[in-house]
Formats: sequence, structure tokens, C-alpha cells
Amino acid sequence: MSPAKKPATAAKRGPKIGYYAFLDSPPNPLPPLIVITGKEYLLAAEVLRRVLELAVPDESMRDLNVD
Repeated sequence: MSPAKKPATAAKRGPKIGYYAFLDSPPNPLPPLIVITGKEYLLAAEVLRRVLELAVPDESMRDLNVD
């Protein structure tokens, strides 16, 4: 096996944003990857709900995209 090569350029990291800051003014456009961390699952569920609202504005289409 060949050793893993280091990427030529480092991955671009977006800014970290807190729960309240995200709910007050979510980034526009949404980044392609969103990582939700924390101990409070209710807060994480609220952020996930908000991300889905922003990513899929048509409410009838949201259920088709969540499994």
C-alpha cells in the first residue's frame, strides 16, 4: 500500500457559530457541510429543523428528504 499523501491545499473551514447566533441570522447561503455538536439534543434538533427549513423551503418536499 502506498502511504497517504497530504492534500496540496488545506480544506477551507468556515466559522463556528453558536446556537442563538445561528437562529438569529443563519448563514446565507448555507455551507455544504454543517456539523452540529453539543450535549443538548433539543437544541441540536431545533438547529436541524431550521437547516431543513432553509435548505428545502417547500414544506411538502421536506418529508421526502428526511429518513
